[in-house]
Amino acid sequence: MSLFLIIYLLLITNRAIFDLTYYYVIAGASMSLLTPNLSQPLLSFISVQYFVNHGLMVTAVLFLVWSKQARPRPGSVARAMLALNIYAVFIGIFNVIFKTNYMYLFAKPHSETLFTILGPWPWYIVSCDVVALILFLLLYLPFRQTKADASKLKGQAQ
Repeated sequence: MSLFLIIYLLLITNRAIFDLTYYYVIAGASMSLLTPNLSQPLLSFISVQYFVNHGLMVTAVLFLVWSKQARPRPGSVARAMLALNIYAVFIGIFNVIFKTNYMYLFAKPHSETLFTILGPWPWYIVSCDVVALILFLLLYLPFRQTKADASKLKGQAQ
């Protein structure tokens, strides 16, 4: 999902899509880069594609932030969490119908990842939600607007 969101975002800059993509890519793709599922040989096409895709997604989002083309808006953490959980419900239904395990909703990855310490199924899903919320809140910190910032902006507008 993050890959499709970032491609759409790079083609058509959309603030609502950025609000989701920023958190999903920086928290999710970064975590995937730090704790990859190394079931494939490291230099196989699939492994190289995995690292290139995730690395380019992170680079694209950071480019949009650092070039000041986009930034998360107030309320974006709540919107991103809501959208993530709605998406997880649809993926869960897809997993049941097609006997898959996207988003690791039915089983943990076989390799050591953050899932390893988050408890047994299904409790690790709740733990993942809490970890996602904490990461999203931390990612929003550099962009939060203080009362002093709001009064400065109000003064500049007058």
